[in-house]
Amino acid sequence: MTAAMESKGSVGGDGASNRNKAILHALSKRLSFDPTKFPSESIGGYDIMSLFSNILQLSASGVPLQNPDEIMKWVTFASNFPSEADACHATLKGLNEDLTQRAVLLGDGLKPSVADILVFSALHHFVSQLTASDMQKFSNVMRWMDYIQNKEDFGGELKMIVVKKPVFEPLSSLITEEVMFDY
Repeated sequence: MTAAMESKGSVGGDGASNRNKAILHALSKRLSFDPTKFPSESIGGYDIMSLFSNILQLSASGVPLQNPDEIMKWVTFASNFPSEADACHATLKGLNEDLTQRAVLLGDGLKPSVADILVFSALHHFVSQLTASDMQKFSNVMRWMDYIQNKEDFGGELKMIVVKKPVFEPLSSLITEEVMFDY
């Protein structure tokens, strides 16, 4: 097996295959290519960097990438996501800080990018196993994960992560309880 086909990161075996199928499915829509042209029998053997490179070759005549240098930084981030729990927590802490002021990884709006799809897929396996208290520590990552999983179609390859959201209590209900009428 070549280095390009060795699976890296915290996902192995069927997990890498599901991750890669999810990436292939989501990016085929985004980059306008036929995912059936990808050799499905070996999809689980690709690391994220090699998978993305092959996808770009398939979509060569398709949609050009915006911010290719920035995308490649996030591809590297996704490819190098650690497999050891303490290192994963440290990496998530940094990402949590990065996501404090933004809804998506690239761009200035709310539309997920190719980078969001790749990083989400790389983190999914680890994040889906976080405890409730760990999820609270990484609230920005969890908000982002929830947003991406609800905006992108991963072809059913990745399980939905249940993200507990705080109950919204309108400010007006709090104010009316405190108002005392004095006639």
